[in-house]
Amino acid sequence: MPLLRKALSDFGIHLLTSRTLSWVMQPLRSQVVPVFMLHRMEDASRAVPGHSVDSLERALQYLKDHDYNVVSVRELVVALQNHQPLPKRAVAFTMDDGFYDQASMALPLFEHYQAPVTVFLATDMLDHQKWSWDYQVEYLLNKANAGSLELKIGSEVLPLMLGSRAEKRLSIRQARAALKSLNLEQVADSMGDLALKVGVDVPEFAPPSYQPMTWGQAARLESNVVEFGPHSRQHLILSQLPEDEAEAEIRQSWATLCEHLKHPVPVFCYPNGRFGKDFTQRDQKLVQRAGLQAAFSADPGYVNLGASVEPGLFAMKRFAFPERFVDFKQYCSWLENGKEKFFPGRR
Repeated sequence: MPLLRKALSDFGIHLLTSRTLSWVMQPLRSQVVPVFMLHRMEDASRAVPGHSVDSLERALQYLKDHDYNVVSVRELVVALQNHQPLPKRAVAFTMDDGFYDQASMALPLFEHYQAPVTVFLATDMLDHQKWSWDYQVEYLLNKANAGSLELKIGSEVLPLMLGSRAEKRLSIRQARAALKSLNLEQVADSMGDLALKVGVDVPEFAPPSYQPMTWGQAARLESNVVEFGPHSRQHLILSQLPEDEAEAEIRQSWATLCEHLKHPVPVFCYPNGRFGKDFTQRDQKLVQRAGLQAAFSADPGYVNLGASVEPGLFAMKRFAFPERFVDFKQYCSWLENGKEKFFPGRR
């Protein structure tokens, strides 16, 4: 029965997002823009899970075939600042962090389709080939052979199930979420304990499956289609840092982009990016003080062209790029915003 309900729901979405009905319902979509957030690209040769090239290409081809307009983050921010219209049925794309697979697999696709994309770089990854604590957690838990273990979270312990792939994925999410609430010293303590339990040392520099792109690659890829923006230096949780350290993370990442690239986008992207948890109003003010023009969160939702500029420009929402194509169609069309309009609070 659940499978039947799912099939009927998917069929309904396909009907409701048809070309004809989408144009009829365009007013429900005219004032909002879906911005999609991508991370890793699937690379079987290095055992990297992520978005498949085929799924991304299918999405870009769909937008081209159905008269959507992919706009850049730069265009979107200018439209918000100046209360200017964007092309009808506008859609935008972002990628976070700056991994090699993004440079080698995703960005050539965006170029091929002439679909603008902004990549937000954690600049220490490119400067020093470093990798952040949240990916180190993933690395360690994927290396674990035990069916379960307990992760030290301050004075508490978090039981993690690791028997199956699905359990590991869930445990990685749980561990990251729990560690985000700690300060840097506590995170380091927890990571040391986890490495000891798994029996694996964390490499100082990123191993092949976590290899970042280089500044040379970024400079070659920079174009009127591919742009880059700041994502902090070390991908730390800004809300857990003292104000001066949080400000340094923001300012120095922007300064580094300006040093290496010709036309970086003055738009920040908060690491992890949940308002009230990973960044706060303090951090929004720090972004403004650094001279940046806007910032993205990772909270799900549309960018509203009709909303007031402040404070919305410094906590713009994004949708995670969906695993299911039918969900991608729903977010691009009028349907998702129609649901939010007529059934508020359902999310």
